[in-house]
Amino acid sequence: MSESEIIKVYQEGIQSVISLVQGLSTQISELSQTVSDLDARLKKLEKQSNQTSQNSSLPPSTDGFKKTKSLRQPSNKKPGGQVGHQGSTLNRVENPDLVVIHHPQTCQGCGCRLEDVEPEKTIRRQVFDLSPLNIQVTEHRVLIKVCPNCYYKNEGAFPKHVTQPTQYGPHLTSVLAYLSHYQLIPFNRLKQLTQDIFGVTISQGTLVNMTKRFYELLETTEASIKENLLASSYLHLDETGCYVNGKRQWLHVTSNKRYTHYFVHEKRGSQAIGANGILPSFKGTVIHDHWTPYFKYDDCTHALCNVHHLREFKGIIEFENQQWAKNMTKLLLEAKTYSEETEYPLPSSKIQEFEKRYQQIIEEGYRENPLKPHEKNTDSVRLLNRLSKRQEEVLEFLYQVEVPFDNNLAERDVRMTKTKQKISGCFRTEKGAYYFARIRGFISTCQKQGFKILESIETILRGNTIQFS
Repeated sequence: MSESEIIKVYQEGIQSVISLVQGLSTQISELSQTVSDLDARLKKLEKQSNQTSQNSSLPPSTDGFKKTKSLRQPSNKKPGGQVGHQGSTLNRVENPDLVVIHHPQTCQGCGCRLEDVEPEKTIRRQVFDLSPLNIQVTEHRVLIKVCPNCYYKNEGAFPKHVTQPTQYGPHLTSVLAYLSHYQLIPFNRLKQLTQDIFGVTISQGTLVNMTKRFYELLETTEASIKENLLASSYLHLDETGCYVNGKRQWLHVTSNKRYTHYFVHEKRGSQAIGANGILPSFKGTVIHDHWTPYFKYDDCTHALCNVHHLREFKGIIEFENQQWAKNMTKLLLEAKTYSEETEYPLPSSKIQEFEKRYQQIIEEGYRENPLKPHEKNTDSVRLLNRLSKRQEEVLEFLYQVEVPFDNNLAERDVRMTKTKQKISGCFRTEKGAYYFARIRGFISTCQKQGFKILESIETILRGNTIQFS
């Protein structure tokens, strides 16, 4: 507004001045609100762009090339093996498979022949290497003999794994299954590897048929794993997205320290949980990441993953610098250390002390985040609401010795599925996803129970069973 325009308004009288000032005041108020809205939007976008799996509930797959900072604190230990670490070295064996003698033919001093001269000393060096990887063909012959007394024809029996006129044996099949489902080598690369190392050309169709047979032989084993999980006192639960024939589906994991079960379903929530059939019948304690459909099942006790909470606290500290999140982080880590260093059951007085401090921090958090009517709750308020409502579930690790502080076991169990997809892409068919889930659950269970993976696979392929404890 120019100087002449202002003078003109002044000359028109007090009412014109009032109208001008009121109009300018309204414009300033509107501009102030616009600036406030833009500032809030900018902060929200900055927060979203800076969120990683380390300061929020986002999965690691969303991190991309962002540099993340671990929640782990420095241990002040030197790099490498620690004092008392049990090392390993390549030790000589007393009875080698092959001995090669290297002896001098003639004397380097005078040229005398030395073949018949007894050695004064023997120096030994051992080389550990693979024998040539050649395919060995075994022909099984069943004889038919006629009894000389009653003339009954008696026929010998093939081993139960020998069912075809020509077939690949259980050892080769187990190696290929190991490479495919444990080392996660895709079929097209596995086909080339088999050609290069064993000199055998195996089609991808044959590899699929091998996988199908292995999957079918594991049916009773998978049922046994589910029964043992149902009979346990606690379970870890998690789920992750997987792509099947280009469509997003979900792989659900149910596990503990001894067993692992995977289940693929097109849904993530209650429909999939019901189809899986474990949680609806479970009576113990389930540890999970606060996925809401889990709470529909109230015949069991729930415990929440506190590592997820620590990540969310870290985000609130980084983006909003709120003191309550710092205090809650300190409290939970202190409680974790105490629970690990103290024999269960923990003293009730100490538990009550942790509970009281917990409630005080929640109250402090609400004071830092006063509720505003007609406004959406912030991330901090939503987290405070959850922590307030689910206090027992958050602190369940203080009440039960078997309940861990976090749900890291399930996250580790589910991680190899993500690795599989990064290497091979999506599953082409639903059957392929089902094959992988059952076989991978078996392999994970073998790992947890100390079985040798390759030997365990071959045991199943020979038509035998493995007794898990």
